[in-house]
Amino acid sequence: MHSQYQLALFFILLCPVNIIGMWWAVGSPLVMDPNSICRKTKRLGSKQADLCQNHPEIVTEVVKGARLGVRECQYQFRFRRWNCTSHNKYFGKILQQDIRETAFVYAITAAGVTHAVTQACSMGELLQCGCEAPPPRRADTPPIVDGAWDGGGAWEWGGCGDDVEFGYEKSKQFMDAKRRKDKSDIRTLIDLHNNEAGRLAVKNYMRTECKCHGLSGSCTLRTCWKKLPRFREVGNRLLERFNGASKENRFSRDQGENLQQHGIGCEWV
Repeated sequence: MHSQYQLALFFILLCPVNIIGMWWAVGSPLVMDPNSICRKTKRLGSKQADLCQNHPEIVTEVVKGARLGVRECQYQFRFRRWNCTSHNKYFGKILQQDIRETAFVYAITAAGVTHAVTQACSMGELLQCGCEAPPPRRADTPPIVDGAWDGGGAWEWGGCGDDVEFGYEKSKQFMDAKRRKDKSDIRTLIDLHNNEAGRLAVKNYMRTECKCHGLSGSCTLRTCWKKLPRFREVGNRLLERFNGASKENRFSRDQGENLQQHGIGCEWV
């Protein structure tokens, strides 16, 4: 796999785990209503509150993304002891335990929000965004479609590409807002890292779709654009990282000593 497409996702066992705040209420079916979330804006970060007050339609898509993430988590964990049930009684407890599943839930939910907001842009449901600007073309580098290119015919970027940058930024704005206030806290850094890993699982794996133009079914010219990856593929990719994660020490000696001084035991899994 090319380095630019590599996804660094580290699943971490933490002890103790801080109580996860308001955002994870979105994962519960009891508060999957955007109005319920926005009524509690005093508990939200300033950027989250701004979205609630000025762009409630984006919050609606954020909630759809949270649902998407929970459903995908339930599918990926369907044969496991914990199948990612989002019932409030159990979902909250899992997120406070010292297990890898916590990191997976963060990543898959961030991915779901990115995916849902981007898709809403493409469907014209949000006025703040639309088609993605065509990427710069390299004359000697045709786009890769479904992993291959037959080399025939000319091509150009066109059509309406999915605006993944907008979805990425809104996912970051809503999910990372409160966490970014204290980046010195190791749990905060880990949560931000897993959020980012989920977003990149969408952003870095955009598909290329093309349409042929020409007489009598010929393909003298292809118009190509970028499309979202299928969310099942995103879930599969994140699960591979979950299953294949290996112990790896990413902390410097000073950082390790600092963690020991604060009594926080962390293990890379």
